[in-house]
Amino acid sequence: MGLRFLTPIYDALCAVAGYGTGFRRWLIELARLQHDRRVLDVGCGTGRLAILIKETFPSVRVDGVDPEPGALAIARRKAARRELAISFREASAEELPFADAEFDNVLCTLALHHIPDERKQAALREMRRVLRPVGELLLADFDTSRGWLHRGKRRSRKRLEDWLREAGFAPSPVAVRRGVHVWRGRSE
Repeated sequence: MGLRFLTPIYDALCAVAGYGTGFRRWLIELARLQHDRRVLDVGCGTGRLAILIKETFPSVRVDGVDPEPGALAIARRKAARRELAISFREASAEELPFADAEFDNVLCTLALHHIPDERKQAALREMRRVLRPVGELLLADFDTSRGWLHRGKRRSRKRLEDWLREAGFAPSPVAVRRGVHVWRGRSE
Protein backbone atom coordinates (compact mmCIF):
# COMPACT_ATOMS: atom_id res chain seq x y z
CA MET A 1 0.00 0.00 0.00
CA GLY A 2 2.99 2.31 0.44
CA LEU A 3 1.82 3.60 3.81
CA ARG A 4 3.50 1.02 6.04
CA PHE A 5 4.07 3.59 8.77
CA LEU A 6 0.30 3.48 9.38
CA THR A 7 0.26 -0.31 9.98
CA PRO A 8 0.49 -0.07 13.80
CA ILE A 9 -2.58 2.17 13.95
CA TYR A 10 -4.49 0.59 11.05
CA ASP A 11 -7.11 -1.06 13.28
CA ALA A 12 -7.86 2.23 15.03
CA LEU A 13 -8.11 4.09 11.70
CA CYS A 14 -10.57 1.51 10.38
CA ALA A 15 -12.70 1.75 13.51
CA VAL A 16 -12.85 5.55 13.26
CA ALA A 17 -13.80 5.30 9.56
CA GLY A 18 -16.68 2.94 10.38
CA TYR A 19 -15.01 -0.33 9.35
CA GLY A 20 -14.59 -1.74 12.84
CA THR A 21 -16.04 -4.79 14.58
CA GLY A 22 -19.67 -4.12 13.61
CA PHE A 23 -18.71 -3.84 9.96
CA ARG A 24 -16.69 -7.10 10.12
CA ARG A 25 -19.58 -8.93 11.85
CA TRP A 26 -21.85 -7.77 9.03
CA LEU A 27 -19.39 -9.17 6.45
CA ILE A 28 -19.26 -12.51 8.27
CA GLU A 29 -23.07 -12.70 8.18
CA LEU A 30 -23.03 -11.98 4.46
CA ALA A 31 -20.38 -14.66 3.86
CA ARG A 32 -22.77 -17.39 5.04
CA LEU A 33 -19.95 -19.33 6.69
CA GLN A 34 -20.60 -22.74 8.19
CA HIS A 35 -18.88 -24.81 10.86
CA ASP A 36 -16.16 -27.32 9.93
CA ARG A 37 -15.24 -25.48 6.74
CA ARG A 38 -12.01 -24.00 5.44
CA VAL A 39 -11.87 -20.22 4.96
CA LEU A 40 -9.22 -18.00 3.35
CA ASP A 41 -8.94 -14.28 4.12
CA VAL A 42 -7.05 -12.66 1.20
CA GLY A 43 -5.43 -9.37 2.15
CA CYS A 44 -5.96 -10.15 5.83
CA GLY A 45 -3.80 -7.26 7.04
CA THR A 46 -3.65 -7.21 10.82
CA GLY A 47 -5.97 -10.21 11.07
CA ARG A 48 -9.09 -8.49 12.35
CA LEU A 49 -11.54 -10.38 10.12
CA ALA A 50 -9.75 -13.75 10.33
CA ILE A 51 -9.70 -13.56 14.13
CA LEU A 52 -13.40 -12.66 14.32
CA ILE A 53 -14.24 -15.54 11.98
CA LYS A 54 -12.33 -17.99 14.19
CA GLU A 55 -13.95 -16.62 17.36
CA THR A 56 -17.42 -16.86 15.75
CA PHE A 57 -16.87 -20.29 14.19
CA PRO A 58 -14.27 -22.13 16.33
CA SER A 59 -14.44 -25.28 14.17
CA VAL A 60 -13.60 -23.40 10.96
CA ARG A 61 -10.02 -23.63 9.75
CA VAL A 62 -8.93 -20.08 8.92
CA ASP A 63 -5.95 -19.01 6.82
CA GLY A 64 -4.94 -15.44 6.09
CA VAL A 65 -2.54 -14.06 3.50
CA ASP A 66 -1.10 -10.61 3.08
CA PRO A 67 2.02 -9.24 1.37
CA GLU A 68 2.87 -6.95 4.32
CA PRO A 69 5.13 -8.59 6.96
CA GLY A 70 4.44 -5.89 9.56
CA ALA A 71 0.69 -6.40 9.36
CA LEU A 72 1.13 -10.17 9.59
CA ALA A 73 3.29 -9.81 12.70
CA ILE A 74 0.45 -7.89 14.36
CA ALA A 75 -2.08 -10.52 13.21
CA ARG A 76 0.01 -13.36 14.63
CA ARG A 77 0.43 -11.60 17.99
CA LYS A 78 -3.29 -10.91 18.27
CA ALA A 79 -4.20 -14.52 17.42
CA ALA A 80 -1.60 -15.88 19.86
CA ARG A 81 -2.94 -13.65 22.68
CA ARG A 82 -6.40 -15.09 22.06
CA GLU A 83 -4.99 -18.62 21.69
CA LEU A 84 -6.55 -18.97 18.24
CA ALA A 85 -5.11 -21.38 15.68
CA ILE A 86 -4.97 -19.27 12.51
CA SER A 87 -2.33 -19.64 9.82
CA PHE A 88 -1.07 -16.27 8.57
CA ARG A 89 1.25 -16.35 5.55
CA GLU A 90 3.10 -13.70 3.63
CA ALA A 91 1.85 -13.92 0.06
CA SER A 92 0.38 -11.78 -2.69
CA ALA A 93 -3.14 -12.38 -3.90
CA GLU A 94 -1.73 -13.13 -7.35
CA GLU A 95 0.29 -16.11 -6.08
CA LEU A 96 -1.63 -17.88 -3.34
CA PRO A 97 0.44 -20.64 -1.67
CA PHE A 98 -2.38 -23.20 -1.65
CA ALA A 99 -3.49 -26.17 -3.70
CA ASP A 100 -6.37 -26.04 -6.15
CA ALA A 101 -9.85 -26.30 -4.62
CA GLU A 102 -8.63 -26.08 -1.03
CA PHE A 103 -11.18 -23.63 0.42
CA ASP A 104 -14.93 -23.55 0.94
CA ASN A 105 -14.96 -19.76 1.26
CA VAL A 106 -12.61 -17.00 0.21
CA LEU A 107 -13.11 -13.51 1.59
CA CYS A 108 -11.35 -10.48 0.15
CA THR A 109 -12.36 -7.33 1.99
CA LEU A 110 -11.02 -3.85 1.39
CA ALA A 111 -7.95 -5.28 -0.34
CA LEU A 112 -8.62 -5.48 -4.08
CA HIS A 113 -8.38 -1.71 -4.59
CA HIS A 114 -4.76 -1.90 -3.38
CA ILE A 115 -3.84 -4.26 -6.23
CA PRO A 116 -2.85 -2.51 -9.47
CA ASP A 117 -5.35 -3.03 -12.27
CA GLU A 118 -2.89 -5.00 -14.36
CA ARG A 119 -2.70 -7.62 -11.56
CA LYS A 120 -6.36 -7.73 -10.43
CA GLN A 121 -7.32 -10.48 -12.89
CA ALA A 122 -4.43 -12.67 -11.73
CA ALA A 123 -5.49 -12.15 -8.11
CA LEU A 124 -9.14 -12.99 -8.75
CA ARG A 125 -8.21 -16.03 -10.84
CA GLU A 126 -6.06 -17.26 -7.97
CA MET A 127 -8.97 -16.85 -5.57
CA ARG A 128 -11.12 -18.85 -7.98
CA ARG A 129 -8.41 -21.51 -8.31
CA VAL A 130 -8.22 -22.18 -4.57
CA LEU A 131 -12.02 -22.36 -4.18
CA ARG A 132 -13.75 -25.72 -4.20
CA PRO A 133 -16.26 -26.18 -7.05
CA VAL A 134 -19.16 -25.35 -4.73
CA GLY A 135 -17.14 -22.70 -2.90
CA GLU A 136 -17.94 -19.03 -2.72
CA LEU A 137 -16.00 -15.77 -2.85
CA LEU A 138 -17.18 -12.76 -0.89
CA LEU A 139 -15.58 -9.62 -2.31
CA ALA A 140 -16.13 -6.38 -0.42
CA ASP A 141 -14.42 -3.28 -1.70
CA PHE A 142 -14.78 0.26 -2.92
CA ASP A 143 -15.95 0.78 -6.47
CA THR A 144 -12.82 2.36 -7.94
CA SER A 145 -14.49 2.89 -11.31
CA ARG A 146 -15.63 6.25 -9.96
CA GLY A 147 -15.18 8.47 -6.96
CA TRP A 148 -12.29 9.66 -4.85
CA LEU A 149 -10.26 6.43 -4.99
CA HIS A 150 -10.03 6.76 -8.76
CA ARG A 151 -8.87 10.38 -8.87
CA GLY A 152 -5.23 10.85 -9.69
CA LYS A 153 -4.67 7.16 -10.42
CA ARG A 154 -4.27 5.47 -13.74
CA ARG A 155 -7.04 2.98 -13.20
CA SER A 156 -9.58 1.55 -15.56
CA ARG A 157 -13.26 2.29 -15.25
CA LYS A 158 -14.16 -1.37 -14.66
CA ARG A 159 -16.63 -2.15 -11.95
CA LEU A 160 -16.14 -4.94 -9.41
CA GLU A 161 -18.76 -6.97 -11.26
CA ASP A 162 -16.69 -6.75 -14.47
CA TRP A 163 -13.49 -7.86 -12.72
CA LEU A 164 -15.30 -10.84 -11.20
CA ARG A 165 -16.94 -11.92 -14.44
CA GLU A 166 -13.66 -11.72 -16.38
CA ALA A 167 -12.00 -13.91 -13.73
CA GLY A 168 -14.60 -16.66 -14.29
CA PHE A 169 -17.02 -15.92 -11.48
CA ALA A 170 -20.79 -15.62 -11.73
CA PRO A 171 -21.12 -12.44 -9.66
CA SER A 172 -24.16 -11.33 -7.76
CA PRO A 173 -24.49 -8.10 -5.78
CA VAL A 174 -25.14 -8.54 -2.08
CA ALA A 175 -25.13 -5.14 -0.40
CA VAL A 176 -23.52 -1.71 -0.13
CA ARG A 177 -22.49 -0.18 3.18
CA ARG A 178 -20.32 2.84 3.92
CA GLY A 179 -19.23 2.99 0.28
CA VAL A 180 -18.20 -0.67 0.25
CA HIS A 181 -19.82 -2.81 -2.44
CA VAL A 182 -20.20 -6.48 -1.56
CA TRP A 183 -20.35 -9.15 -4.26
CA ARG A 184 -20.73 -12.88 -4.05
CA GLY A 185 -18.91 -14.90 -6.68
CA ARG A 186 -19.37 -18.54 -7.63
CA SER A 187 -17.33 -20.34 -10.26
CA GLU A 188 -19.04 -20.36 -13.64
